[in-house]
Amino acid sequence: MVKNMALNEQYPWLYDQALHHNYGTSDGVKKAWDTRGRGRNEDAPAGKIRIPIMGVKLVQVEPTKFLEQRSKMPADKMAFHSTYTPEDYEKMGAETYLSESRNAGFALKPVENGKEGITLFSLPGAHEGDNMIKACIAMGMTQLDCIGPFLKTKYESYGFKVVGKDDWNDDYAPPNWNYEKYGRPPIFYMKLDKGAEGVKANAEENMVDRNIDIPAEAYKKKARVEPKSDDGACSAEQLANLKRAAEEMFD
Repeated sequence: MVKNMALNEQYPWLYDQALHHNYGTSDGVKKAWDTRGRGRNEDAPAGKIRIPIMGVKLVQVEPTKFLEQRSKMPADKMAFHSTYTPEDYEKMGAETYLSESRNAGFALKPVENGKEGITLFSLPGAHEGDNMIKACIAMGMTQLDCIGPFLKTKYESYGFKVVGKDDWNDDYAPPNWNYEKYGRPPIFYMKLDKGAEGVKANAEENMVDRNIDIPAEAYKKKARVEPKSDDGACSAEQLANLKRAAEEMFD
């Protein structure tokens, strides 16, 4: 539900910034990780909180409204996201946001020492994917997971580093995953590296200075089997398709 706390109390650093300036995750991770919710403030009507950040107006909405927009993604791109329900978002205490155009959005799930970015999307032709990543970081995203080496590379350009990776497991595959087109790429678990050049550039642009300290072992699942390479079980053609999909998801 949308929080009714005053923005200058809920996001004091973000409010200070506004005075000066103005992909997806694997289904296996959803099943493996703790999704218990946290305490909430008094509820407020959906879509009433607008947060100006980086020249983009974000609207906090109910999970049902968020998923209505995300469902407009092409089916093969939708498979790069976990199949969360509105109830799932509620239980994990996630906040769901859309851009003012409603053509892009993301969810932030509270975790120890920060927030996990989940279900980041930008509809075809919206050209808002990069702004959503920057907004996520500015609003406290410290960790995420993604499918395939090209989404990994994208997030690395924004200062995230790999803290672990899993081989593909068919038992936890997202619904409607196209094996013929995309093969079986690894799943990457990433956390924000404050010292990385991408973060420095992003922080300077957005006046964001947050203390990031996430123990890698607290973020990685136990008994992880390291893939032999970042390519996973993918042919050259499938890797090309993964690269194209990553580019299109941030077009």
